[in-house]
Amino acid sequence: LNGMFALAILDERGASPFLLLARDRVGIKPLYYAAAKDRVLFGSELSALLSFDPSLGKEIDSVALDQYLTLEFVPAPRTLYPGIRKLEPGHFLTFWPGEEVRSNRYWEAPREPVSTGSFDSMAGDLRSLLEDAVTKRLVSDVPLGVFLSGGVDSALVAAMALRGGSRIRTFSLKLPGSSYDESEFAADVARHLGTDHCELSMDEPGPEFLNEILPSLSDPIADTSILPTYLLCREARKHITVALSGDGGDELFAGYDTYRADRVARPLTLLPRSLRRGLFQMVEQGVRPTGGKKGARNSLLRFLEGLSLPNELGHLRWMVYLSEQRRKELYRSDLFEELEDTDTWAPLSSSLARARHNDPLDRALMADLNIFLPDDILAKVDRVSMACSLEVRVPFLDHRLVELASRFPSSAKMQGLKTKRVLRKASEGLLPSSTINRKKQGFSSPVKIWLNQALRPLLDDMLEDAPFFDRLRIQQQTLRDWAREHQEERINHAHRLWPLLLLHLLGRGSI
Repeated sequence: LNGMFALAILDERGASPFLLLARDRVGIKPLYYAAAKDRVLFGSELSALLSFDPSLGKEIDSVALDQYLTLEFVPAPRTLYPGIRKLEPGHFLTFWPGEEVRSNRYWEAPREPVSTGSFDSMAGDLRSLLEDAVTKRLVSDVPLGVFLSGGVDSALVAAMALRGGSRIRTFSLKLPGSSYDESEFAADVARHLGTDHCELSMDEPGPEFLNEILPSLSDPIADTSILPTYLLCREARKHITVALSGDGGDELFAGYDTYRADRVARPLTLLPRSLRRGLFQMVEQGVRPTGGKKGARNSLLRFLEGLSLPNELGHLRWMVYLSEQRRKELYRSDLFEELEDTDTWAPLSSSLARARHNDPLDRALMADLNIFLPDDILAKVDRVSMACSLEVRVPFLDHRLVELASRFPSSAKMQGLKTKRVLRKASEGLLPSSTINRKKQGFSSPVKIWLNQALRPLLDDMLEDAPFFDRLRIQQQTLRDWAREHQEERINHAHRLWPLLLLHLLGRGSI
């Protein structure tokens, strides 16, 4: 099988029924299960299992809660509920009644990069294989389009789709705030390629919009881009039934700023960690956040915050939103003591350790491919697209392409601070140089602004919900202090407030 799947095979021919569950190689499609001696429940949404057996949702997995508040998602195989698990990507599960379930890995990307010829030949191989991957995903008897962000990944998918000869519809989203909006770049690409382009707009989300998206978040993801992604899927579904996306390009070819930050930070890790922590706290208290998405002050603060975390986390430090000190402030003593001997970052550390070589970039890419991509990026897209009855296909995650990219040396992906080298080379002649060389912007939304505006009444309501804090075992006063600091624009607590607000809304079921 080439592509996305989650499957179940039941064999009742023998003396004892045999069940096999399997998930695609990189985790494009989800698969949840709850196992007992006499049965296995399984489904594509966590809510399906809860509707069959509500008792599965009575308890909260404290480790999973800690991971969710720290990373904004729960890495597989955990979920927020101890009785429900996610089958990991590239794994299959077997079950015979009366026996324990067994999970086995059947595929993983190559761990050792190998020489694949000259840089130009690598770019040529990549281009040929990506074109074939896109062509395979154009097969459809329903209307099809491409999500276009203006970055090189989605632009290259659109360019490859057009080589089939048919006219392609492209879709982009205009976000409020110039630093968050990439629509003008997407429009430039659409004009260059000659696509039938549709630009959608997003306003601040109100209660009605959040009510629409909540049912798809029973396994919560606090990635702020989930809001605009849902709107993009909902509006695109009015025109098409299948969409192609550029997801996966960053994880295969080192597109994130975190890889650049890790390279810059490496010499600074020689400084004592206490000094790095103190420097971060000094800047956090003395430098006010800005309303924009990026900028020198915001980037410096995020960099110093990551630098204060353990060295062994590598580039993943810039994906951690709840530091050790913040955890002490937020968690009640019984929860903190329960988690004291637990390694919150264990899934990240173990994924980094799976790489057999010592190249920091290759180790980082392996971790993102195994953790961040399936449990955040792909999970987010699957939840909201399925909620809109829209199928999203991901050409970059054709397993042949993943294997090819994994064999490229890290220098083909990043040289100095220049990212996606081989992918940019493969784009030459298909895309304008302005698109090929444009720095990655990233797709997110101004939740930090919305928390002080459209979302503020919901936040205020959460801060008065004592049973909510009792169930999670977190400090109500701490969150009130953070909300006040955020509303006074002294410290940006958006990545700490939004995950909890989402949990609060899910617990209520509607707004």
